[in-house]
Amino acid sequence: MLSFPPPNWRGCVFSRYLSGLPADGQADIEKEPYSGGGVDWMGWQPIFPGEHTQWGGEPKWGGVCELSVGGEECADCSSSRILPLTNVKSEVLDAIDGLGSSGNTNIPAGLGWAWRVLTPEPPFTQAVLNPDYNREQAIVLLTDGENCAASGDGYRAVFGLCGWSGSRDAMDERLRLLSANVKADGVRVYVIQFANEGSELQTLLKEVASGPDTPYYYYAPSRDSLLLAFHEIANHLSQLRLTK
Repeated sequence: MLSFPPPNWRGCVFSRYLSGLPADGQADIEKEPYSGGGVDWMGWQPIFPGEHTQWGGEPKWGGVCELSVGGEECADCSSSRILPLTNVKSEVLDAIDGLGSSGNTNIPAGLGWAWRVLTPEPPFTQAVLNPDYNREQAIVLLTDGENCAASGDGYRAVFGLCGWSGSRDAMDERLRLLSANVKADGVRVYVIQFANEGSELQTLLKEVASGPDTPYYYYAPSRDSLLLAFHEIANHLSQLRLTK
């Protein structure tokens, strides 16, 4: 079972990756807790749990990068946090409005934590464990960029900074392994490729989605097409709930 974070935890999470372990034996592609390489990975735990790490207050981390390579994974937490499952529309809209547009693209981290939020175990416990109805679990993955490693994302120290040879290929492979596990767990994955028309990205995202075409994969080059994609996904999810 994933452990609960401290009471003043602000929702900061990290990719659970450690160099030296087999490719298919990494916590970043798993939903449950993982032990390997002398490390026990909790759901919220940073990869540098130094003695002076700050759990609350300002969204920064101190301490020593105990599990990083050369300190490359030392980075402050984002001011944004994961929004737990909710059926309050205003909370979702407020969270979207609070997002910034800076930084690099780490698609595996987004997909991995979306998957874990669907699980009724710490640190996100909003999902119902044994509902008395047939539940359809789904993730809508929206991206406008290609995988790009940066300090603090769990891959920079091992795969190399964005733009380095092999860095993107390694992150893409993490995404393939992760998405296979997500879909094998019975979760439907809808993917929207927004604005970025890269053909290599399109090929990758079609592999990630539950199907290579609509209703599971959409290319949305504009605002209107993006709205249409979300509308069609909502319609498809409604049909799944009504179908026996």
